[in-house]
Amino acid sequence: MSLFDKIKNKTAQGVSKAISTTDKALKKAEISRSVNKLQDELRRHYEEFGQSAYKMGTIAQETVDEFAAQCRMIEESIDQLNEKARQLDEDADDDGQTVESQRRLCPQCGMENELTSKFCSSCGTELQDQA
Repeated sequence: MSLFDKIKNKTAQGVSKAISTTDKALKKAEISRSVNKLQDELRRHYEEFGQSAYKMGTIAQETVDEFAAQCRMIEESIDQLNEKARQLDEDADDDGQTVESQRRLCPQCGMENELTSKFCSSCGTELQDQA
């Protein structure tokens, strides 16, 4: 494998990883934007309820129950979105493996081979088992 082929492979791997990382960052930003929007909705809901309670002097239990149910729904949505963000973080940690740990390097020519390869796809050298 020529030096240029090695550089091309490394560059392609770097670009692929950058795209994956960017995609996850965009997904997390979208989740964060959605969480912020729901938190703003929840704050407005609290304010409206507080203003109604102040104006009326008292609030019927039915109104309190409806308010609490709406708040729980919003909070559950926030929790679900935060869980999605946490899963993206875990996926990012899983992807944090080095390329070398995901591939087998040939000791003879340096070619990167699949983990399941027994022989180098470039020069045919037997690949040693990784411990």
